[in-house]
Amino acid sequence: MIRSLACLLLQICCLILPNHVLATSPNSIHYNVEIVQGSSERLKVEMQFLAKPDEGQVQLQIPEWAPGDYHLQDFAKYIRNVQANTQSGEALPVVQADNNTWTVHINHQEIVHLGYDVLSEPAGIFSPNVRFRTNQVFWNGPAVYLYIVNEKNINVSLHIAAPAGWIVASPLATRSNGDFYANNYDDLADSPALAAQRDAIVEQDFTAFGVVHRVLFFGHIQNLGNIAPYVRALNKIVVVENQIMGVTPYPRYIFFFDVEGGGGGLEHHDSARLVFWPGMSIKSFGAFAGHEFFHLWNVKRIRPLLLGPFDYIHPPHTRSLWFAEGITDYYAWRALLLARLISPEEYIAHWKEQVQALQSDPARLRVSAEEASYRVWDGGNSEGYGGLSYYLKGSLIGLCLDLTLRYETNGRRSLDDLMRLLYKKYSPPHPGYTADELRAAYSEVAGVDMDNFYDQTARLPGELPFAKCLSYVGLDLDFKPLEDSTRIQRTLLSEWLDNQN
Repeated sequence: MIRSLACLLLQICCLILPNHVLATSPNSIHYNVEIVQGSSERLKVEMQFLAKPDEGQVQLQIPEWAPGDYHLQDFAKYIRNVQANTQSGEALPVVQADNNTWTVHINHQEIVHLGYDVLSEPAGIFSPNVRFRTNQVFWNGPAVYLYIVNEKNINVSLHIAAPAGWIVASPLATRSNGDFYANNYDDLADSPALAAQRDAIVEQDFTAFGVVHRVLFFGHIQNLGNIAPYVRALNKIVVVENQIMGVTPYPRYIFFFDVEGGGGGLEHHDSARLVFWPGMSIKSFGAFAGHEFFHLWNVKRIRPLLLGPFDYIHPPHTRSLWFAEGITDYYAWRALLLARLISPEEYIAHWKEQVQALQSDPARLRVSAEEASYRVWDGGNSEGYGGLSYYLKGSLIGLCLDLTLRYETNGRRSLDDLMRLLYKKYSPPHPGYTADELRAAYSEVAGVDMDNFYDQTARLPGELPFAKCLSYVGLDLDFKPLEDSTRIQRTLLSEWLDNQN
């Protein structure tokens, strides 16, 4: 009887809903986002879903935080006018159960239309949340989309109703301008959207490994200048990072470059939003873009266990953000070197500066990389804890891990092999890794027990073994060649500076 009723409701829905609205079923949710401009600017959101029978209520929530930005944000503060109706227009009671949760009361299985408004919101640390300009609107998914509690795995369709003549961009799979679909809520929330007049966007795309990489500059594009050198550099970085990982797991990719937009950069599954400052050096641009792009492997697919599927209400405490962020930073600079965007001398100078920066930070002696990761929520800066940046220390742990792997395997293996192994073992559909599994994987790649070395670098506060690690490639603490370096050391140094395997 339930199946028959569901089929009847689906047939009715297909007959009376607008063309852009897909039939609502137990396995799908439809979102419609209308951009309202003027004095009452807002996003007008409607969700349509088939409520389950015999439960008497449906609970919906808005996230407390956005993946990649590890601090709490009060998205619920900007949600207004939450209302619900049946397909026939009968009002359903809606009660706000707590700051992030709304309960819709139902009598039986039926299609529910839930509507609400989203106001302009302050930016997070790394990305705008909901930002209106005269000719464009940008939003980050967790700030906009409610989800049904315990039903985040349901398929999703999305229609964005933008003003006439505007284009809509999202990394989601698309049917037409403004119509998108996703496998689940996590994919929807992790896909930012940009709607804008065509002349408010500058676009220059390229194809690599059979994938179109869409490069969109928006924001204050009147100050943009010549983008060709940046796009060429970006193309090289994309190629190198794909070569490093040996797998291209994304069907499409969008770089959202927010010209003079403020903040920093935020990675997503198949896109990234990055601030762009006209005139920035290719080195700075490349390191920044290379970091966010490499995240599509490291953190979006090679991820700590708690970082997907997400609990959007209770902040996930993982000991491995130093790996997710710091190792990603390490590879951003590897990509610059291998793409020939910086010289080996510039590469060495960078790591010398990083070592000096860490050595000038007394927090290194009292806070470990794992503790800085686990307690980032206490710091409120999405960077670390207790004065220690897991970006900085994590990248230098990456340096030590890489040089030591090369030494222990006589050049046969490097950190690249660890990344590929982690991708094979822990990317979806496999669960993410635990801190202990990450530690074990390093020894597996080395072929010997490296637990003590790993603990010294990642799990314990104190000095990193720079002198020992640099000596493996014939360098002293000042990053100058050792006078008595051996042929093996010089070979390892040459491979570290120019190894594209």
